[in-house]
Amino acid sequence: MQDVERQTGKHQLLLDSFLRALRAENLAPRTLDTYGESLDQFSQFLTSHGMPLAPSLITREYVEAFITDIPLPAEAGDRQQPVPRPSPVFHLAC
Repeated sequence: MQDVERQTGKHQLLLDSFLRALRAENLAPRTLDTYGESLDQFSQFLTSHGMPLAPSLITREYVEAFITDIPLPAEAGDRQQPVPRPSPVFHLAC
């Protein structure tokens, strides 16, 4: 159990260091938030699937598994669009 805690602590230090480097590049706050959220999701995925957190042990297959696990947004044709209704002002003007 101590190895897992040590691995998790080191992993968090690396994430913090990476995000600090991005802040030093003066990226937009929302960009930094998105990177942070994505890294958190990836870390949670690795942990929940029993995969290692050490960067040297993360394989391409782990990254691909994470990417395929992300739900895709609905395609534009799949969404039902509300039928636009003419405004009352339009009817009065006619």
